[in-house]
Amino acid sequence: MVIKMLELYLYNNPASFYSSPSSCRVSSLKSKLHTMSGINLILLFLALFGFLPLAIILYKKNRVKKILTLGLPAEAVVYDVRRFTRSGAEIVYYKFFAQNKEQYTGSLTAKYSLYKIGDTLNIFYLADNPRRNTMNGAWGSPVLVGFGILLAGFILFAVYKLYEMVKTGSI
Repeated sequence: MVIKMLELYLYNNPASFYSSPSSCRVSSLKSKLHTMSGINLILLFLALFGFLPLAIILYKKNRVKKILTLGLPAEAVVYDVRRFTRSGAEIVYYKFFAQNKEQYTGSLTAKYSLYKIGDTLNIFYLADNPRRNTMNGAWGSPVLVGFGILLAGFILFAVYKLYEMVKTGSI
């Protein structure tokens, strides 16, 4: 808004811009305002980007809650397990038959050696979209939300510190 006001003033008073000894200062001020608004937009984008992991975690938790409350129960059979020895986790692939008698698949990440091929799982799926399926306990850890909040807070603090540095001119 300040930039627009300055541009409007300079447009209506071109003689004062060219004849005034402070014209260099006005031009410098105008370029500083353009730079500051660009930096502020970048900092705003970084702050919003910091909340992205938290937003994703909350979206996933909400979707799982919706499936668990509105979904239909089914028994699924584990047909493949892929182990990751470094992380101590495994991806478990399962298949199940929905109410429409069609077979669907799903996967979950679990602790190492928790499931084996042939195990049965109690899952829930949405009747109108059986590809959306889950089981109790998915995305249920409060540690994930805590991590998202900490990450967003850290990024917000870092952006604030950058803003202060830009404002004082130390960057």
